[in-house]
Amino acid sequence: MASSPSFDPNSLRSSAHAETLKRDSEAPLINRATEFGYAPGSTFKIITASAAIDTGAFMPESTLSGRNDIPISGVPLQNDDGESFGQITLTQALAHSVNTVYAQVAVSRGGRSVTRATCLQEHALCVMRAARAAQPNLDSPVQQGENAGAVYTSTSGAC
Repeated sequence: MASSPSFDPNSLRSSAHAETLKRDSEAPLINRATEFGYAPGSTFKIITASAAIDTGAFMPESTLSGRNDIPISGVPLQNDDGESFGQITLTQALAHSVNTVYAQVAVSRGGRSVTRATCLQEHALCVMRAARAAQPNLDSPVQQGENAGAVYTSTSGAC
């Protein structure tokens, strides 16, 4: 999450300049990263792909239609910039961030028969398994000797 102001924050020391920014129609003083709710969008495609592959329902080479206007829940879904693809693999769809492919994957994984909580739980478990498998080399207090093993052990029973 990031927010990069389009103005010099030091200029706010001047009350006249601060008032000018407050009246600006583009509202530069609003931190859009924290002040607005944005859909998870492309970040959730990774979670959806992981869950689908983890269950064996899909493989990275599985193909789906990446065309524009695929109806999802009765509403035609658009890809970014109206881009349309033919048959495309999950790997290619992730590389091109194809909305329609990952919406089809998500619907096929659960649809109305699986509760939202179950879907989120499955996705969260896939992410946790991937994080454990990756074993990132982080400079953390645990690795520096404080409470050694309290966070990064697979036998902690956290999941």
